[in-house]
Amino acid sequence: MRIELLITNTNGTIWDVTNSAQSVSWTTDRTGSPGTLKFSLLKSGALTFFEGDIVRFSVDGQIQFFGWVFTKSKDRWGVIDVTCYDQLRYLKASASYSFYAMTAGEIIRQIAEDLQLSVGQIADTGYKLPSLIEEEQTCLDIIGTAVQQTLLNTGKIYVFYDSGKGLALQEAAQMISNVIIGEKSLLTDYTYKTDIDSQTYNSVKLARPNEQTGKADVFIAQDSDTIARWGLLQLYQTVDADVNDAQVKAQAEASLQYYNRRMQTLKGSSLGVPGLRAGMMVLMKVPYLGDINLDQYVLQQSLRAAQLTDLKIGTVTSAKPLEISINPAMGPLKQSVLYLTAAVVEKKIPVLEHTHSSADGATGPALSGLACYENGAALPVQGGYLLLNRALATGDKVLLLRVQSGQKYIVLSRLF
Repeated sequence: MRIELLITNTNGTIWDVTNSAQSVSWTTDRTGSPGTLKFSLLKSGALTFFEGDIVRFSVDGQIQFFGWVFTKSKDRWGVIDVTCYDQLRYLKASASYSFYAMTAGEIIRQIAEDLQLSVGQIADTGYKLPSLIEEEQTCLDIIGTAVQQTLLNTGKIYVFYDSGKGLALQEAAQMISNVIIGEKSLLTDYTYKTDIDSQTYNSVKLARPNEQTGKADVFIAQDSDTIARWGLLQLYQTVDADVNDAQVKAQAEASLQYYNRRMQTLKGSSLGVPGLRAGMMVLMKVPYLGDINLDQYVLQQSLRAAQLTDLKIGTVTSAKPLEISINPAMGPLKQSVLYLTAAVVEKKIPVLEHTHSSADGATGPALSGLACYENGAALPVQGGYLLLNRALATGDKVLLLRVQSGQKYIVLSRLF
């Protein structure tokens, strides 16, 4: 897996901080929040960056995150914590809008144009909201309302996100991952929860203002079976006065179909899957999950990908004193922060030179041609000692393990 973390200054200078990053986490949510990238790195060398600089995070050449630095803090040890957001962060701007007969995609395009944000792939939902009047609300909430109203009137789940190439809207059913996550595939831990306490309703009551009567016209859709089992769980909402009877009834039925179920939540941990984000459908196989044997596509509500590998590759730039470089953009690691394993320290044994005599009276050295080999090359015998393992030398490539939050490094072995 090839990971790349780049910071681009406003003047065009690009810093590759992949090797100096001590931890990285990328979080996405299906609704209501911008994509967030957090990382920590050790300030060293000429590395300089500021709020507003561009950050790109890629895995195997595929962009996972494209955004901007919003906050950074530095502790006494020189470790900098950085928080970045994608374009959805700019949609936290408050605004007032009135939309009529527009799809969620058209609303997104209008708001994006007003805020000068780039737009990527926007699906045509096929549903035009009769009206959407929002006053002094965040643009992210306004778009969220449009997407939610589309769900309640079509029964289709759409995901609004920043793809790294622009604002995007796609149907969740079209965002299907090709990986399988289960007890025998990537899944390392999980918690399964069921409830009817949150987002479960078996009766939907919609009220439409009626200026002629001065009262509200009420439309109800409900399920008597689940009411008998769970009791009455009612959702009450108002709709615009210009929505006709057929539209209100259709919305009530669609809302009931969506909300009239137990909420089943699976919170799990798994090995990393590049490209996976909240809103995608993933095939999950978890047998004996309490009341079900899970073997179906599951909608990812929230996803947090965390922690780059703690293994680093470095180059010995000085043998005495020992210094190892892991990133040209930062200074070398000094001997005081390095722990050496037995694999990279010098080991030798004395050679007791003596001669043997043969039956015919000939004599000769007993240890002729004795040597140890490293990567196909013989190690020298020097000063009466046979070298079993040589010390680190300038130019050696080494494998390091980052520990103590990046404050220390263990030199594991040489690389060939």
